[in-house]
Amino acid sequence: MLPPPTSWVTKTVVPPSDSSEPDTPRVEVVDEPLCSATEVRRAVLAGAITSGLFGAIVGVAFGYVLGLRDGREE
Repeated sequence: MLPPPTSWVTKTVVPPSDSSEPDTPRVEVVDEPLCSATEVRRAVLAGAITSGLFGAIVGVAFGYVLGLRDGREE
């Protein structure tokens, strides 16, 4: 697709702000932990179990495919 002609392009100019204060970032500082140690342990355990099962399934499937391929060559 061809780019639009330059007559269709418009410029957007942002006027400078009138305040002499620098822009402060809009960040909320939290002094307490976002989750408890129990929740972290539970999440890590769930991730380990999930990745282990996924790896086992992929390994079995890969081995099966290699076994079929090896059986055809003989």
